[in-house]
Amino acid sequence: AIGVFTDKNVFEAIESKPIHYTLCLFAPYIIHHRFMCPIDEISQQFAALISHINTKLHVSLPCTKPPYPLSAFLELPHIRVPCLHVMDTTTDHADHLRQYQQFGRLTHLHLLLESHREYLSVFLSLLHGVMYDPNGPLSHDTRQYIALMAASRYSCVPVLQQCEMQYLKLRGDVSWLKSGLSSAPVKYQKLAKLNAMLAHQPWLIQATHIAQLVQGDDHTWSIAELTQACVILVVYHFVCSMYQGLCVTPEIDTYYAGTLQQQQQHGLAALDKTQKSGDSDGDDADGGDTDGDVQNVLDAALSPMLPPRADDDDDD
Repeated sequence: AIGVFTDKNVFEAIESKPIHYTLCLFAPYIIHHRFMCPIDEISQQFAALISHINTKLHVSLPCTKPPYPLSAFLELPHIRVPCLHVMDTTTDHADHLRQYQQFGRLTHLHLLLESHREYLSVFLSLLHGVMYDPNGPLSHDTRQYIALMAASRYSCVPVLQQCEMQYLKLRGDVSWLKSGLSSAPVKYQKLAKLNAMLAHQPWLIQATHIAQLVQGDDHTWSIAELTQACVILVVYHFVCSMYQGLCVTPEIDTYYAGTLQQQQQHGLAALDKTQKSGDSDGDDADGGDTDGDVQNVLDAALSPMLPPRADDDDDD
């Protein structure tokens, strides 16, 4: 499960840590808004911030070119996609603003599908209606949790990370995420079997499977709730299939949220060790020798596609 961090955790993490530590925590979010925010005034300010960070801390955060492509297929030299992070026309910009207003973010899938504009329009209308329309018995955070259940059937990391981030933004119950589905109420655990059948063997579903969810003990679904839940499950099974079929890469901020615990345990721990070593050797408070370590940590965090750098393993 992806690590869950509260505002208190974040403030405690940066309160007494060096700037390099803070940079490793927030750089992916800065870079995401630099390249994926369609509001020029915002993206330009983030570009200026990245340029300032690179100059002051001697690191190489991407400023003019995204750190990795929208799809792993785009690493192949013969692949060409019409729309990539570039808003060439007024129509492009207006569409991006509309999507940003609807979903609070642009995704790599949105941008890849721009070569099929009519389909993209219908697809986004469906997704927005299913997840954000005020009608229906399920709350918005519950919808995100059910979408998370759907994505877990396909182990689709980009969609899992998106759903978890949205679930937390909607102030869903954090305890439901701590130990997988076993942390959720029994009502959702009972839905897991239907989720699996819808994902892999929908032709085996019978009336008895539905009856088990709407009849019996206190942990049951109403017909309206179950209908809406099934629609969400099916839609997100389809979304996961698109992500996997197109080899869509995760957005940098959601990818980093999913790897933050590992970076804290490994990369950031190494930074602390280097910082302490520098202090004991009489280095100044800026930790000049940590720049290379910061870049290594950032390289590992900023791209799910690039192999890790060949770092020195000796601890001398």
